[in-house]
Amino acid sequence: MPLPTYLWESAATDPLSGAWLPGYDPARAHVFIDINDTIGGCLKSGFVPTFPGHPEAVVRYIGGNSGVDSGLTATNTAGRIIVTGLTPGGYVSPTATNGSCRLNFARIFQTGRVRLEPGSVTVLQSRAEP
Repeated sequence: MPLPTYLWESAATDPLSGAWLPGYDPARAHVFIDINDTIGGCLKSGFVPTFPGHPEAVVRYIGGNSGVDSGLTATNTAGRIIVTGLTPGGYVSPTATNGSCRLNFARIFQTGRVRLEPGSVTVLQSRAEP
């Protein structure tokens, strides 16, 4: 079984606890999304991801360096998202749009698909683009 991936090596607290990954369940799959690039006038803020075929997904937004911000309903300028509670098995291709911009997850060494393994935390780098 894959081991969870730590999200920030310099975190003062264990990333799999409380503020960093609320709702972590070793029987479920989880995803961390980082919008690390923008082009074409797109911004990091305003994105809400969807995980087709997975209504059980719980989406939370990280507001800065202190973990999940329960007041956010979309990404802010930090551009970070935690998704917990995904049913393991198979793959999912997340999507996210904001007006004419979308998140491109098929970058660098990523296909844009997430393999849903129990206990795993998949880290997706993305770019906001037209």
